[in-house]
This record gives sequence, C-alpha cells and structure tokens, in this order.
Amino acid sequence: MEHISKENQKWELPSGMWTANAEGGDFAQISSRHGHALAPALIEWVRTGLVPVSFDAAAGSAFPPEFKFHPLTGAALGMHATPRNLQQWMPPCGNSRLAEPGNVRGLRQTPQSLTLSRLAARSETDNPEHEMLKPGAGDFEFFSVPCATLEPMLLAMDPARGQLYAWAEPTQRWMPLMHSLNGLLGECHQVSDEGWRGEVVLGDAFSSTLFVPTDDGLAAIRVDVPALVFDVTYLGAAASIGSPILFADHIWAPVRKLGEPLRFICSNGAGELISEVVVSGADVPQVFGHMQTPVADMRRAFWMCDEGYLQLERKSDGSCVATFTRWPSDLVPSFQFGAPFLANNGDLWQICWCAAKGQYEYINLISAQLLRQEASRPLMCTGSMSYRYVQRVTDEPWYEPEHGVDGGQTRFLLPMLESSSSKAVLGLRVNAAGSLKETLDSNEKLRAELVCDSGAVYAFNSIAVREPWRMRFFVHDNKLWAFHVDLPHIQGWELQA
Repeated sequence: MEHISKENQKWELPSGMWTANAEGGDFAQISSRHGHALAPALIEWVRTGLVPVSFDAAAGSAFPPEFKFHPLTGAALGMHATPRNLQQWMPPCGNSRLAEPGNVRGLRQTPQSLTLSRLAARSETDNPEHEMLKPGAGDFEFFSVPCATLEPMLLAMDPARGQLYAWAEPTQRWMPLMHSLNGLLGECHQVSDEGWRGEVVLGDAFSSTLFVPTDDGLAAIRVDVPALVFDVTYLGAAASIGSPILFADHIWAPVRKLGEPLRFICSNGAGELISEVVVSGADVPQVFGHMQTPVADMRRAFWMCDEGYLQLERKSDGSCVATFTRWPSDLVPSFQFGAPFLANNGDLWQICWCAAKGQYEYINLISAQLLRQEASRPLMCTGSMSYRYVQRVTDEPWYEPEHGVDGGQTRFLLPMLESSSSKAVLGLRVNAAGSLKETLDSNEKLRAELVCDSGAVYAFNSIAVREPWRMRFFVHDNKLWAFHVDLPHIQGWELQA
C-alpha cells in the first residue's frame, strides 16, 4: 500500500521510496523495494534499466513503475525497460526452480538448451567471444536470479570464505555485497566442493531467496543489488552437513550440533522454519566423510556420503521420515564418476567399487532389495547420459556392447552438464592417462577441449589446467560461461537463440 508524505514529497510505494520535485514532476528513487538506501555507484543504472521505471520519453523524466500516467499532464507513460524473459540459474547445474513431476532434482542436468550459436563452425583453437574478470581470489559458485531487479543478476559466491559479489554490467566490475546490518555471511567448511549446491525460490517477479549451507546453519539470503546489500537468516541453530534441496514443496537440509541428533530442517520459500525431522536409528555415524550433492524425486531425497546415505522419504499422508543406510560391507562408493545413473523407470543407481571381486558394481538406491549390477568399467555420468571413451552411451552404463569400442581409444569425453530439454551435453575431451579412474586421479596439468555434443561433437575452446573437470559452467544473459579457479578470466560464448 502506498504512503505519501506531503511535507517532503516522499512516496513510499511497493517499488521503494521515491521523492518528487517541488513541481510534482520528475521523480527519483532513494530506496529499493526492500527498503535499503540505493548504492550511489548504481544510481544511474537504477534510472536506466536496473529496476522497473515508468518514463516520459518526451521530457526525459522518470517515475515509479506504479505510475501509468504523468501526474501533471495525464499523458500515458512507457516503461524505460522491459524484462527479456531470461532464465535463472542456480549452482552448480542450473536445475529448474520448480520441482516437476517425473524429474529428479540434483543431477547434472539443466532445463536450458546449452547449444552454442554457430556450433558447427567453431573449433578448439577459437578464443571465447566474451571474457569477464574474476571476482578475486577464490573458488566461486554462480547464481543468475532477480535481486530486487528487472532481470536476473549475476552473483558470485565463495562459500568457504562467505563472500558474495554482484556483476555490474555498465562498469564491467564485480561489486562486493555487504550485510545490511554489518554482519557477515557464514562460511561453509562442513560441506565439501563436490557436495555443495544452492537452491533458489522466487518471491515476486523481482526478488529471490537463496538457500546455501553454512557452518552457522542453512542460510536464507535475500540480495538487494540496487543497494549492494543482503539480508540473511540462519536456520537450524547448527552447522549444515549437507546442501539444501527442494523436496515436497519445501527446502530441506541436514544439520547437526555436536552431541545432538542429526536433524533435517524444513523451510518455506521465505526462509521461515516450518518443521524438523530427526534421523532415526542407532547406526547414524558421527563422521560421514565426503557428503555429495543431494538428489530427489517426488517421493525420496538422498544425501550420499562415504559411509552410506541419508534418506528423507515422503509417506502417503504427506509426512516425512529420515533414515540412514550404510553401504553393503563389500562396496565403497565411487563418487568421482559424476552423478548417479537415472534409469528409464526412474530408479537411481550409484556406482561402487567391490574390492573382493576387483570390479565395479552399480547399486539401486530405490529398490528395497538393494539390487546390484556388475560393470566391467566405470563410466562418467550426468544423470541419464554416460560416455564410453568418447562415444555417448544410450543403454545402461553396465551394459557392454557386442562390438567393443576400446581399440585404439586414447581420449575420454567427460560429460559435465546435460540439457534435459535439447539433450545437448557439455563436456571435456582429454587425453587418457591410463584408465578413466587414473585420469581423474591425475594431479598433472592436462589439456582439455571444451566440447558440446548436440548429436555431433564439436569443440569450441581448449584449456590446460590441473583437474579441468572442476570447471563450472553456468548460463547468464543468454550466454554460456565457464569458470575454473586456475584460469585468469571467466570465459563466455553466445547461446543459440
């Protein structure tokens, strides 16, 4: 509801606080829709498209977006800028912001198409079309979401240091975001890199709540880019030991305080604690080892780790129960080969090593009988896509073709990200340093070609770094971007419209 102060001509509107000049003509915004004072460095950007603004083109005057007509002349006002309907991105794999029936959340899949423009004309020797400065020293994750802004804003977060930045397009600079009450964003050391992911819930058309794990609990963050500040609420009163995931229409994450039972906390999209579920059973370990990113379908959510897996299961009455299951005594999970395999019937299979047999096996996470499938070799997987050397596998990853493809193979295609809409796959093509496991265990600097498989495999760039598979792809402003901690810049390419 709007509030107007006649004395100083301040207008308090849903879009923020505005002031009018003495004649009641031109307006200026002085605070954001979240009530924070605008950052002086962004004032001009605010007036020219960062936030919704009504505009009198003839007079060059700006007005609050709630105004459809000029307050003095009655002339119709236009919008200075209109949103381009850009898609959002949440790290690490750009999952949809909605949990859709039949989809498994948390795999290396995104609903975005991932197909580069002019793909067939590109080569591994090409330079990237765009380059962006890195925010600074650190290992960053990237969000592209509305933050009290007209369009999605690019945010960079260093979870281990609790640092948050916003990309200011007009100045081509990263701007640090400060806590609105002079606090700090909690650091995250309990969740390792391979287990880290974020969730995003959109509020209205112009704002989002980010959910990330921290040592202070599950953090619910609301970023206000026009003010260059953020607000944060910590849920659970204990350290996050795993990342959050959208499950059963709420955000769930495991937390634990020393000497207390392990709990799952449940938050609504506004960052308010709804309920808690204690993990039942006497066999819950004190140390889980490396926790992986959670995966969830409509009925179950899994947090896999070295010791076993946490499972949150939704019952027919809508309630949730939490349990911990250890891996079979003769199996050790092999997480380095990517995401669990999602079978056509919806079952999830995790690859493990069986030392007693000297071979790999896949174990079914959904089946009550813990079904197992022997495999002659591991394949790296994004969820539904795997590769045997450089060839896409359309069958189950444990299936061996009648005609082998091993002869003379000296390279691996490592799939990193899969489009659930176009079925395109982004990956890295590297020279084999022995087996797939030996290649992934290598600490040497490796040359890797960045490739897109959209039916045919095309290389579009190459890099030479240690552990090139730590590269993070993300999409912002209809461009594909790639970040690696050992590269000097963030590289970008145009996506197909």
